Amino acid sequence: TKVQMTDRKIGDIDIQKFKEDLLLSDLSVTEKYIDCNTATELYNRELSRILDVHAPEIEFTVNPDQSKWVNTDCQIARRKRRKAERDDNRLQSEESRSAYKKASKHAEAVINTTRNAYYSGRLKSSEGNKKETYKIVNQIMDRDLTKSMIPNHKSDDIICEDMKDFFVQKVENICSDLSDIYMANNNYQNIYPDFRDKPW
Repeated sequence: TKVQMTDRKIGDIDIQKFKEDLLLSDLSVTEKYIDCNTATELYNRELSRILDVHAPEIEFTVNPDQSKWVNTDCQIARRKRRKAERDDNRLQSEESRSAYKKASKHAEAVINTTRNAYYSGRLKSSEGNKKETYKIVNQIMDRDLTKSMIPNHKSDDIICEDMKDFFVQKVENICSDLSDIYMANNNYQNIYPDFRDKPW
């Protein structure tokens, strides 16, 4: 059974704007600190309000079964990927984008390897038990059609860029192969397209 949880992207907060909103809030009005209880209530209310503006709560689904195979290596790889994403959002440079893509690929490789090893062991131990094997296969296939198929660890901009890069690379590879074949037969000029100056 999957569990619905909430969280905030604290690392994405613009610190300067956050400080400005703190200074403009009632937290800067000392006259409102009548007693300890009032001050505590004021602090909780204003901080929650400002956090809702800069880092609104987001909902996500957690599969408790993941805790059985996610190890320290997976957690470290995920943390590095999140840090690289925050750096790329902040720097918006070719170097930061490249570092983020590299961290993403590394995290995916570590997670996939760990998950494959875990389920391979479970399938091997369930040999002869059709019911258990079918249960494991369902977990591997993740047969929950209600879930979002878009990875939630990436922003919309990053997803679009990755999809664009993927399809452009596919087209370039296909055209390059065709060009090599045609040029080898001396029948056609190079048909390899150049996407470098395209706005997309």
